[in-house]
Amino acid sequence: TLAGSVLAAALAGCGFRPLYGPSGGSADLAAVAVAPIPERTGQELRTELIDLLDPGRAAAAPRYRLAVSLSEERERFSVERTGFASRANLRIEAAFTLVDAATGAPVLAGTTHATSSYDILDRTTDAPRDASKFSTLTADHAARSRVVRQLAQDIRRRLAVHFAHAPQPGGPQPSG
Repeated sequence: TLAGSVLAAALAGCGFRPLYGPSGGSADLAAVAVAPIPERTGQELRTELIDLLDPGRAAAAPRYRLAVSLSEERERFSVERTGFASRANLRIEAAFTLVDAATGAPVLAGTTHATSSYDILDRTTDAPRDASKFSTLTADHAARSRVVRQLAQDIRRRLAVHFAHAPQPGGPQPSG
């Protein structure tokens, strides 16, 4: 429509670039190599980041390296009369640093965290002990997957914002 064309032209004139879509910094995101992250949770986060940063596996030459370190804490709460906790929060914090691969200079650093809750099956029920353990482990794993997905999406979003505001060689400079 005419209004959409006028709006697009006005936004293009001020240096606006969408975060999503063909010109949303996807070339920059695809040029980020994600360094290995220790432990199983780190492996899951690395896989999520690779999928989000370069979903088409463009195999662009890495111009940046992303290093991430994780810290995790679990808090049990909602204690029943029996003394058993019935809920737990899993909180994972990710500290990340984006480094220019050519110079080794830090380009962006930040910290993000995510929390997810899950049920702890009460071991005083008639359920067998192994079933209680398995159910709790399954719930913990599902909470961990949710947290990892949230962390990966937040890190991708922060990188996209950084690249959207970074000066583009030969292109218009974004205005504040």
